[in-house]
Amino acid sequence: MSVTAPDFIRAGLTYRRLDHWTTCQYLQPEGDANPGTGRSRCYPYSELRIARLMVQLTDAGIEPATAARLARRPVEGAAELRRLADMVEAGA
Repeated sequence: MSVTAPDFIRAGLTYRRLDHWTTCQYLQPEGDANPGTGRSRCYPYSELRIARLMVQLTDAGIEPATAARLARRPVEGAAELRRLADMVEAGA
């Protein structure tokens, strides 16, 4: 399933931030990253989950590059997720 910019906007991302994060390769569109004027970028659904987590991490003060790395880390179980949340709360 593919998602487009309106899906990210509903998830709390601005279009400008979506475009910037795509340009910086923090988010990976399907196919061509620059499809041309009048054509929408499509993203795999998994990128929407990553973007939501990146929004939370950057809102907590974490740099976007670090947030992208953390959001892409595989999380193995609730203990790992809690540890990641604790890192965010501590400002790590």
